[in-house]
Amino acid sequence: VKNNSNETKNAALIVALYDSEEAMINISVVEQAIEADKTVKFAAGFKLPANTSGLKVKVFVWNSLNAQNGGMQPITDAVIFPQE
Repeated sequence: VKNNSNETKNAALIVALYDSEEAMINISVVEQAIEADKTVKFAAGFKLPANTSGLKVKVFVWNSLNAQNGGMQPITDAVIFPQE
């Protein structure tokens, strides 16, 4: 995640596993402050069930996990795997 601004900003990476009915069955979250004009690599994951048929992973990047003060806002489009 790259911070293109001239001040430190928070970023939250959310990786969620969904079943074929769009129900979330697992989630992993990482949040970190990123200094101005810096890039940070995030890593998140979880164990998959034995049968992954029909499952998909959605990856979100939000400005924070705190709903107060304008948080919990997406700063990128979600990415879905496998691609739809």
